Amino acid sequence: VDYQMKLISNAKNELVDLAFTFKVKAIGAAFKNGLGVELRGIRPSQVYSVKGNSLKTGIHKIAANGLEEGTEWLTFIAFDNAFDLLPYAGGGVTGVNTTVGAPVQRIRTETVVVNFMQDGKAPNGTPISVKAITMDQFNPFMIVNQKRGVEIHLPDMPPTALADRSLFGTKEDASSEGSGRWYKTKNNFLPWALNVSMDVPYPIEKVSLEKAYPYFAKWVQSNGSEYADWYVEKYRENSALYK
Repeated sequence: VDYQMKLISNAKNELVDLAFTFKVKAIGAAFKNGLGVELRGIRPSQVYSVKGNSLKTGIHKIAANGLEEGTEWLTFIAFDNAFDLLPYAGGGVTGVNTTVGAPVQRIRTETVVVNFMQDGKAPNGTPISVKAITMDQFNPFMIVNQKRGVEIHLPDMPPTALADRSLFGTKEDASSEGSGRWYKTKNNFLPWALNVSMDVPYPIEKVSLEKAYPYFAKWVQSNGSEYADWYVEKYRENSALYK
């Protein structure tokens, strides 16, 4: 999924809206995954409304202002089933836009707007300064196959209040709440999710990321000190990437 976040402010540099644009480009396999966003440090009571999200399954409890209930920080669900935004195109394969030779599904864009001000007033009377919003607060996560408690976050980003903490440290996961280590594997601490700062091609169905990007593992194992640009064209194995 590609995403973009736009901050909309007033003349006083106060936050009016956050507009999130999401573009689901591909779906591997057949799980009906969803996508949520948590903005840490911002309370649900500081939001007037959330509009534009795609919620059809009923697995999420949504408050009157459009945020998810039961969370500590501002949390909204962008969509609860990726297949609603990128429907299966047929062809006898699993996934969408991941198998060479299978029908290609057109990509569409979803925009979710979080509103913080109405008629120039904040819900609690205390506007949020645009300078108070940083990317460190941005905590996107996947909800796995309609199971709300099964979250996948970016490495070392914490789970939401609704995550099933009994899963941490099981099977291949090395998450440890006491050490602040989240969403990494036991072997070499590979991440369960990645955030890349540019649009990059993804592997063909059933091809590992490490085969498509041979320097990815070296970047991880060096704790980011080597091959920080592992995803650029000169390091790619193009035969393993979907076009």
